[in-house]
Amino acid sequence: MENNPVITNAEWIILRILLNKSPLGSRDILASVQKSNQWSSATVKTFLSRLVLKKAISYHKDKNAFLYYPLVTEMMYVRNETKSFFAKIYGGTITYESNHFQFFGSDCLAFVINLANALEANYSRISADFAYQQTQKQMVYIHSSLKVMHSALGYENGPDWMTAGWFWEILHVAPEATFKNFPPETSVSHVFTQLIMHYLNPYAPFWLVQGMAVYESGWLTHERIKEAMVLKKDQLDTYLVLRIPTEYQAFYQQNGYEIACTVILFIENKYGKDRLLAFLKSPESLRNIFGCSETLFWTSWVEFVRRTYFDEMM
Repeated sequence: MENNPVITNAEWIILRILLNKSPLGSRDILASVQKSNQWSSATVKTFLSRLVLKKAISYHKDKNAFLYYPLVTEMMYVRNETKSFFAKIYGGTITYESNHFQFFGSDCLAFVINLANALEANYSRISADFAYQQTQKQMVYIHSSLKVMHSALGYENGPDWMTAGWFWEILHVAPEATFKNFPPETSVSHVFTQLIMHYLNPYAPFWLVQGMAVYESGWLTHERIKEAMVLKKDQLDTYLVLRIPTEYQAFYQQNGYEIACTVILFIENKYGKDRLLAFLKSPESLRNIFGCSETLFWTSWVEFVRRTYFDEMM
């Protein structure tokens, strides 16, 4: 449905009937509507015509009847409406626009262009790794302060290192001066990857989302991962990943990013990117995807960590 046109309450009654059962002719729709509304056949046909024009529904001809069916789900429309609402709050004038992104908020053009270049430089690779095709330009909002950005994300007391995030399918970025722990270029790529993971599988485990975001943005070097894993050497077992907390600050402090990234690297190294993508989409299908038990999978991961980060110390 293009541009998410406004659907009136009356039109929603018609659309929900078709969402519940389709295809239906106008007579069947009228029969369903008249259980609660005294609408005429002409009224129903008018609403059907409007929904067709709005590309919310379509139809095919069967003999002398027109059978209608929906082109959208209710969740799709509600999500787009919500996104549109927040776009009005955070939007306004576009300060910069690239091939796949629109930037709002900050008037510091050099910073915005730097973010745009970083996102565009990684866009093709990230999209290919996720087999993801963007249908419209991604909105990016640069906030006036770190505190305001945290508030927009729902983390009023967020840590200072959290300088980018996403909410309501909008990328939120703090001012350039607040980026002290991580470069803004890798931070926005990290957050963009998180958002794509949300599109791909909104129910993916927290550690898996963060691990993939680290992997794609590349802000962790081999040496930094090695240092973190050495610290966890005595705790390394098949349950280490599952013990990582899901609260951002605790996840960061307990080397969650480094640990999660090693799992992504392990899967890519042993199984390849195709099965990595399958796992991202359906982590509950681990046995079928990798052809082994969960115990064997995590045992192999432990061996990978020891071989990759510990053996070179000997």
